[in-house]
Amino acid sequence: MNGYWNIKRRMMAGREPAVLLDFGEWRLTLREAVFSALIAGILAAAGFFISGAVERRVHERQLRYRQAVQIDKNPVEFRWALDTDIGYLFAEGTLETVDPVRHERLDGEWFSIEAAYQKYTRHTRTRTYTVSDGKGHTRVKSRVETYWSWDTYDVERSSAKTVRFLGVELPAGKFGPGWRRERRIVPIGHNRRIEFAVVPKKMAGTMFAKAAGGTVDGQIEFWRGRDLKSAYEDSVSSCAKGLFWTAWTAVIAGILFAFFYAENRWLEDNS
Repeated sequence: MNGYWNIKRRMMAGREPAVLLDFGEWRLTLREAVFSALIAGILAAAGFFISGAVERRVHERQLRYRQAVQIDKNPVEFRWALDTDIGYLFAEGTLETVDPVRHERLDGEWFSIEAAYQKYTRHTRTRTYTVSDGKGHTRVKSRVETYWSWDTYDVERSSAKTVRFLGVELPAGKFGPGWRRERRIVPIGHNRRIEFAVVPKKMAGTMFAKAAGGTVDGQIEFWRGRDLKSAYEDSVSSCAKGLFWTAWTAVIAGILFAFFYAENRWLEDNS
């Protein structure tokens, strides 16, 4: 019987399992259904435990954002917040590079420069494919293909050491990674070029940091091109719980699919 529910007890040899769903080559037995429900239950319980830990961590992070002092383009307030060790703060202003970096092949000054030296290189690869003669006979053939690509053979990186924000100098290294970089391509020969990834030396935006010891303690989050209001709203909102359950549901579904796909003869072994 194919394609519909078939609840029955097979007694052949006294060991045939109860079959709930029969699709010919694939069938779902009662024991497999019970065991899969147990697996799903255990994984769901683990998911609630992990989700709770994720939610607590997100809540703690959001609490820091909600309690942070907000400074809107005011150098005096920013300096006061650092001097009084006020704790967490949001501050909107302009980030200016004190010691910008340069490259001989690139115009201008920058906060950071990554120069990837590339060569236009010829490659070959073997591609295998199957052909048919139209009479049910097939054979495997292969051919060598040629293609060209820009391959990086060297990389140079340079970055400023000090920046100024709302009149206060800060170490550039305190600003976390993830800057939005601008791309520049500069030819240096008929088959060579430099691909630059640069960060401007002057950027308006909003930072989040902890004021302690008369300066900024730890890493600084910086939203380039974002005002105080939008940076704050993005920070206190979170879709972490929804993303977790989407991913966890996919994991459960994958495990159950693998379990159903296996023969699972050990479940029906009554010997």
